[in-house]
Amino acid sequence: MNSNNDDFVYIYKNELFISSTADNAVVEVYDVLGRPVATYNVNGSTNISMDNFSNGVYIVRMIEENNVKVQKVLID
Repeated sequence: MNSNNDDFVYIYKNELFISSTADNAVVEVYDVLGRPVATYNVNGSTNISMDNFSNGVYIVRMIEENNVKVQKVLID
């Protein structure tokens, strides 16, 4: 688990935990080559199962109201 306050997502036990303060946010997951892998509509903080994802590096982009956050995560 990351302790950086700028991190909005972390992986624990094959679950993607997303911290969002917006009532309506879109979370997009891309592979390391920038190809879209999945898109989720979330309301506040949520968690998403990563069981269907292969091991590797992913880029998670969250769009909430007028704010866009991007973070890299590793699934191993």
